[in-house]
Amino acid sequence: MVEIIGSVLSAVGAGLILHFIIQLHGPVRVRRIRTAGDPLVLPTLELYQTLFPEDDGTNYSAEECLEFMDERPTNERHVDVKNVILVATFKKRVAGFIFAHFYPQKRKAIVSYFAVDRSFKKARVDGVAAKKLTAALKTTLTKEGTCDALFYDVERISPTASLKDRRRKMGRAGVFRAHAKALRLEPREFQFKYLCPRVSMSELAHEQPFVLFCVGISSTIPKELTKAEMIDYLRFVYLDCYGDIYARDDPRFVAHQDYLKEMIAQYEETLPETIRAI
Repeated sequence: MVEIIGSVLSAVGAGLILHFIIQLHGPVRVRRIRTAGDPLVLPTLELYQTLFPEDDGTNYSAEECLEFMDERPTNERHVDVKNVILVATFKKRVAGFIFAHFYPQKRKAIVSYFAVDRSFKKARVDGVAAKKLTAALKTTLTKEGTCDALFYDVERISPTASLKDRRRKMGRAGVFRAHAKALRLEPREFQFKYLCPRVSMSELAHEQPFVLFCVGISSTIPKELTKAEMIDYLRFVYLDCYGDIYARDDPRFVAHQDYLKEMIAQYEETLPETIRAI
């Protein structure tokens, strides 16, 4: 009974805090960007550059991200994709964003970037923005068509990382997972050594140990997958998601695809016969 009362009071308290934020500052709003000419594009990319610097070697450049701002790629890709760019604003400022990409023919989607501006933390706006962005993504994917699974990957925490860096990376891994669970979705973390591939053929780009997650949208992700099922997922993530950065007629397209296919071949040799998803 005490636990129930505590949960109720916590829920009421959270509701009062949200009500206070709205009354004091105005609501956190979420809007979808559909064209690169949207006035929200520039401030969104400015926040992106602050949180995900290109010289990290695992992030796209702002110029490459600009390609995502159009709902449909302006140049033909090898796979059908709809970009889902959701931006949260607070007092006319960008408070956070989700860059996601839905592949209708594959019935799958991926989150490439999800972040909130921590400068809003004292006003508790960052938590509201994250919650609303996640809810908007679920609603959008449901409306777009049948989406079986939503993937996202985050950098694996190195044992030698500083405490500050560990907390930052744990936060990125935990925020989306927590809000997905609040929406009655069940995120799964695949238990194998997953590498984020080179995101482009840029000299700055390099492979990095990451963790791969998956959320069932219109289907349930099992707690154990066969090697063949995991390879199918990896083909989607590598060849379709990471592999569509270049248009078909771009001379870098074939080279990047060949590189990604080599990574798939390595997994075919090294993955165990079953992979756990916790």
